[in-house]
Order: sequence, then C-alpha cells, then structure tokens
Amino acid sequence: MIGKIHYKSIVTRSMSFLFLLFLLNTPDSIAQLNIQNYIEQGKRSLFRNENSDAIRKFNTVIKINSGLFQPYFFRGVAKFNLGDYVGARSDFSKAISLHPYFTHAFHYRGITQERLNNYNSALNDYNSALEIDPVNPDIYSSRGFTRMLMNDTIGSLRDYNEAIMLDPYNYGAYLNRSLVYSMMKDFEKALKDCSKAININKYNIEAFFRRGIIYYNKGDMDKALEDFNFMIRVDSTNSRAFYYRALAKYKQEDISGAMADYNKVIELDPLNALTYYNRAILKGQVGDEQGAIRDYDRVVELNPNNIFAFYNRGGVKLEVGDLIGARDDFSRVIELYPGFTQAYQNRAVVKNRMNDYVGAMEDQEMANRISNDKFLQNNMAQLDSTYFNKIIELKANFDNGNISSEGLASLNESVKMKPGYMISFVNKPNDTPTLIQELKKVNRASKGNYFFDLVPSDQILSDEDLTFADAESEFNYKENSFLDFFLKGTIYGLSQDFNNAFEFLGKALKKDSDNYLVYFNMAALKYQLTEVLNAIDMKNDFLMVEDRKAELKKTSRNENAGAYQEIIRIYDRVLVLNPNFGLAYFNRAYIKSLNNDLPGAISDYRFAISLNPELAEAYFNRGLIHIYLDDMDHGCEDISKAGELGLKESYYVIKKYCQ
Repeated sequence: MIGKIHYKSIVTRSMSFLFLLFLLNTPDSIAQLNIQNYIEQGKRSLFRNENSDAIRKFNTVIKINSGLFQPYFFRGVAKFNLGDYVGARSDFSKAISLHPYFTHAFHYRGITQERLNNYNSALNDYNSALEIDPVNPDIYSSRGFTRMLMNDTIGSLRDYNEAIMLDPYNYGAYLNRSLVYSMMKDFEKALKDCSKAININKYNIEAFFRRGIIYYNKGDMDKALEDFNFMIRVDSTNSRAFYYRALAKYKQEDISGAMADYNKVIELDPLNALTYYNRAILKGQVGDEQGAIRDYDRVVELNPNNIFAFYNRGGVKLEVGDLIGARDDFSRVIELYPGFTQAYQNRAVVKNRMNDYVGAMEDQEMANRISNDKFLQNNMAQLDSTYFNKIIELKANFDNGNISSEGLASLNESVKMKPGYMISFVNKPNDTPTLIQELKKVNRASKGNYFFDLVPSDQILSDEDLTFADAESEFNYKENSFLDFFLKGTIYGLSQDFNNAFEFLGKALKKDSDNYLVYFNMAALKYQLTEVLNAIDMKNDFLMVEDRKAELKKTSRNENAGAYQEIIRIYDRVLVLNPNFGLAYFNRAYIKSLNNDLPGAISDYRFAISLNPELAEAYFNRGLIHIYLDDMDHGCEDISKAGELGLKESYYVIKKYCQ
C-alpha cells in the first residue's frame, strides 16, 4: 500500500464556490430586507470558512421563506465544506427543484455525487448542467475528473481538451489533464501540461506539486523531492506535500525521513487514516510492533470496516504472540469479506497455535475451497464494487486541505448518544414558546436569579453551583405546598441524595397526583440512581464501540433490564398524562436504546422529532442507531440533519462513517 498514489486526493477541483458568492446575486423580488441581509451574512460566513455559522444563517432564511433556491444552494456549499456530502446533495437537489435551470446546482450536486462514489449519478448531473450551459469549461473539467476516477482516460482527455478549448487559460484543466497523461504513462505530455499551467499562473504552487507527483510516478525521486521541498518551503502547513515527500523518501530507503514526514502529516491532519496506515507498515518494518498496532488501532477507529487494517493488525498481533487479538482481527476480515483466502489461512495458523486443530483444519479447507472453486470465486467477484471499494478505502483529507477548526473541535471528543433531559435550574428565564406552560407557571414564583427549565442531564448545575439554602431562598412558596416539595425534590436530586429526592417528589405527587413533570424528573433520577448503584460509566456510547455487537451476542439479557423497564414505565405514565411531551419520547427512546430495544428507540425518536422538529439530539441519536444497524443511508441523513441544526460533533461522525 505504501507508494500508491491516490489521484482523488491531489486533483485541483473546479468548484469555484467563493467566486459564486459574488456572482449569484439575490433577485430584487425578495421584498423583506432581513432575508437579503441574512443571505449576505451567510455568504460572508462562507467566505470566511465559518460554515456552521453560515448554515445557521441560511436556516433562518429558509424559515422565513422556504421557496427561495439560493439559501438551499449556499447551505449545500457549507455542508460540502464540512464533509457532509449527504446533506449537501439534499440541499442542491432542493435548489434544483425550486430552480430547474440553475446550472451551478446541477454542477455541484455532480461533484457531491462523485465524493459519494456515485460516479454515474455525477455524470448525469454534469450532463444536465451542460444542457443548460454547454460552453462552461468548469463543468467539462469536473466531468473529466469523474471520468478519470472511472479509469475512462479517453473520455477524461476529451473533456479536458474541450475545457481548454473553451478557456485556453484554465490552468486547473491543464493540471488535471497532466494527471490523466500520467495515468497513461505519457510523462512528457504530463510535464508539458504542468509547464503550461506554471506559465499561466506562476504564483500557483499547485503546479509545482503536481509536477513532483509526475516525477514520482516516472521514478525520478530526486526531481520529485525538489518540487515537494519547494512546496513545503512555500507552505509549511500543507499535509499533502509532507505525505508525498514521505513516499519519495521511502522509495529512496530514507526510512527515518519518511517517518518524520508521516509524523508531520498526522500533526497537521489528525483524521488522515491513510497516513496512519502507511506509518504502521513502516513501524512494523523497523521492529516497532506496538507502535504499529497503535497506528492500526487509529486506522480502524477512523475506517471501522477497512479489511486491510484488520488484516495487517492481525499479522502484527500474531508476531507478538497476541493470539486472541490476531484471531479476532482475521475473523473481522472474513466477516467483512468472506472471500479473503489469506485471512482464513492466517486464522488457521493462529488456531493451530491455540491448539484448536479442528478449527485450523476447517479454516484451511475453506481457504482451499475458495481458491479452487471457480463458481464461488465468480460469486465473490460479483460483489457490489461500491461495497468492495468501501471496505478497502483509506480516508485521507488531502482533498479538503487540512482539517478545519470546526472538525478539530470535535476530534478528541468521544462520540456518545445525547443523554436525556430533566427539570433543573438555570440562571436565565426561558421565554421561548418551547417552554411548557406548567414550568412557566412554576417560574412565576422565582425571585429572578434562578428558574426551572428542561436541561440535558449532562449540563445541569451541580450542588456546588447552587446550594440547598440558596435554591430555597430564590423562590416564593408556601410550606408543604406542591412547589415546596417539588423544589426540595429537585434540589436533593442535584446532590444525588436520591432517598430525599424521591421522598419529596412523592409528597409532591400527593399534592398533584397527575403532575407529569414530577414523574418526568423521577424517571430521570431513577436512571441516575441505576448508574450509581451499578458503578458503571454512562452506557450512551455503545453504538460507536465496534465490539458491542459481539458483546450483545454473548449475553441475551441486559443486567440492568429490570431497572430500565421501571424507568420506561414511568415515562409511559408521563406520556399518558401528556401525549404531546416530545422530550418524554426522547428520554424514553434513550432508555430503550440502553435496553437494546433499538426498534422501539427509533420509533420514540420519530415521535420526538414530529413534536419538536428542531430537536437536533433526536436526529443525532437516531442516526447513531441506524449506523449501528448498518442502515447507513438513514443514519447519515439523520446525522446530517443534526449538523444542520447546529450539533457540531455530527461532522466528526460524518467524517468517520458517511464519507
């Protein structure tokens, strides 16, 4: 795998998004000045690469007037920049439905389809764009790029030739055509195109980098290194230059130099699975087996279904004597791709060393059967090529440049389901229409410093932030009243004094036996109590743990099933009393997911979303369940929607599972 050039990661694209920000003017027919203002603000956010902020602004425009195509198009651009290709495709499609002759929407949806490996769909969109604008060189360039990815070098050359004929100064077309010539081993023409691009724009260092790639493919490592070194001198933060310089150094057997460059790539681009993979191979070659395993661990974390990472890691584990780990890795390879004969052979070796001679014989027989059975080989060969590409692809972020600050913000956060809500204290009153009327009534008793609100359970104030005495003094209430008991029960809940909390909430129910808010908080506190009693960490990240499926196969009964069922029954009571309480569905869905009732959880999240369409956490959690169930289409759609609604960690999940 070391030394393989990934053309998709080095091609200069013709997506002139920023250029469009100034060309695509809002029509005068938009009467409301605030709409015009928000669109302009959103475009400025795009220009500054503040994509999440741009999405928020375009969301506002769409709420005011959902019949405009511009905010959908620009929001699609922002989602594309964040790596949310599923969401971008949806927005470009909406723009097309509102303006069927909008060339740019077809063009950029084609580019998005290509990023999703839907090459035929991409070609259809480019063709539609060219029907509207048949003399647009950028569309020909994009179609040429997609055809190059499809190994249609003749068609790709034809498109780039057309683009250059329409615009003889299109240096991007020359650069991309140079790659096609390089693929065809016509290095002289490739170098000539690079020289032409340099003559057109001497200040664009991409041409020098591209020339380095061509020299690399030609086998001239000295000249390749000259160009890569030049690019690094000009831009010391360009991860691509360090990556390809590492490849060239490796070809020259400069192992330490290659290792240093791989380290630099990972420093600049922490999500680059391809670099971790190559560095793991390098570490294995120099005898750093544990370092190699750690790098393969990172590859698997970033690309959970990559068969080569599991296969190589299994080999290293076999070398260091971790037989169980090696067996599990080879088993994962077989699970992902049952026709991988070497995985059966290696697992046979492992089983033999584990004295599982029968299992070893079975694996070796299966390997022989696959190798000798032409019918079986043909069946494996007919596997969907998109699936096979998916399980061997190693993601690199070279095509997006270095990872954005928005991506880095969530990089080191573990991906967990969003926990349930509970009623607790906040410092500012919630005056929005979303606050339920019963809490508004209770808040009339506040003296102005603290108020009741629905708060995510991981964001509630602690007893250090709000003491018992302070809380009691901040509300006007009669002793032994409903508010007195509800207030005290909530305060005791802050300090996890569950006995007193349940006692006072029970007294509150005696004052008002049908008060669903009390039941709602009792259910939330019972979940917290379940955690404390079992001395466990929150089980809200299991959907992202790859070993979870194996764990579920081993146990048919959740050890906390009884406690979870009791909590679910309390939420059932809440929803009988108030069937329109969306957060009760959200909380019940969360508990159902912990209790392995995933269909029930999905159903409850659907109800929560229908009652609160802007509840980003519900889309996020439902998306994680779909992904866990290998329903990637629905999962990625939900995660995209969560990101659209402002949940930034959605984009880490998208990068990991949806690209």
